Amino acid sequence: MLDKKIILGGAQFGNSYGIFSRKTKMKSEHEIKKIFNFSIRKKIKYIDTAYDYGNSEKVIGKYSKTKFKIISKIKVSKNIPEKKIEELIKKKVKNSLKRLKVKNLDALLLHNFDNFLENKKNLRKIFHIFLDLKKKKIIKKIGISTYYPEKVHKYYKIFNFKIVQTPFNIFDQRLSQSKIYRLNKFKNIEIHVRSIFLQGVLIKNNYPNFFNKWKVKLDKYFNFIENNNINALNYCLYFVLSNKRINKIVIGFQNLSQLKEIFINSNRLNFNKKKNIYKDFKSKDLNLIIPSKWKI
Repeated sequence: MLDKKIILGGAQFGNSYGIFSRKTKMKSEHEIKKIFNFSIRKKIKYIDTAYDYGNSEKVIGKYSKTKFKIISKIKVSKNIPEKKIEELIKKKVKNSLKRLKVKNLDALLLHNFDNFLENKKNLRKIFHIFLDLKKKKIIKKIGISTYYPEKVHKYYKIFNFKIVQTPFNIFDQRLSQSKIYRLNKFKNIEIHVRSIFLQGVLIKNNYPNFFNKWKVKLDKYFNFIENNNINALNYCLYFVLSNKRINKIVIGFQNLSQLKEIFINSNRLNFNKKKNIYKDFKSKDLNLIIPSKWKI
């Protein structure tokens, strides 16, 4: 089931990824080659990357053998003059295609969509530029990346996205309560989720001191994991894979060993579906569930 939903997270190809790898990147060219070869054997079809993920696009272009569909994201400064938006976007897309060594993107997402929630004029402008790229067959789908799934339905008429990429994990369950998830009129929108391990916080019981303010909650979670003899990675995977409304899952990892472990555990999902085993762990504290707010 995982091979049909997985999107290979590309952030780690250009930057360190997750709070447990702040000072490390993907180790070597040999390791990267093995990751791509393994992914091809497992029939993974998608890679998620971004213009601002360091060397990620260059690495993907060099080693992916054009065997994947590419989803990339670009940021547009919220302070940029309206007349310069089109030039900026088209320049970034052109550079991305060159670095990725492809002629088009399966999808282009507005990386910092949340910055335009109070600027409908520029948001509308950006959408029409994306739409022009789609008409020219440079991109196939238009989407957004957000930290706030509970808000994005309000902007659907302004930015007619077909993909929403958003965090979703045992602690951050806002998506499942959002209108974009629950209402039938949005049923044709693809939902792609990321941060399913909360950058590793949910699978390693040795989190940085910054998280001590949530020690009671974290201890409750890890005590449950330990007392029920549950594999934490398995538990996080089950949470998203058992959700039929989710179309794709962006998987972050630090090396080939971790990626293999994710696949192994995805075949061992055997929790009791009749029990709501997640509701006690969800949090509304944005300082905990949104990594960009972490001060580490």
